[in-house]
Amino acid sequence: QSDANDTDWYQASEEFVQDLVRPYADPSLGPVLQLGCGDAPVPEHLHRAGFPLSEHLDIVPEVIQRMRQKYPVEQWPGFT
Repeated sequence: QSDANDTDWYQASEEFVQDLVRPYADPSLGPVLQLGCGDAPVPEHLHRAGFPLSEHLDIVPEVIQRMRQKYPVEQWPGFT
């Protein structure tokens, strides 16, 4: 299975989180919600940027399964 993602519309990066999330979100207030997450690496970028809790939603079963495999709850607590 490839680590490439097929639905990362924003080409998410550490800079994406620092420039577009950090100025508007406070990690102490609760989880960040990402709608239409696709298989982008945003959960990992958020975690590294100090957002330990995040929720990622998508409606495509294959994408959901891929993200569950990529970010298992045992290794990534706080991700749903």
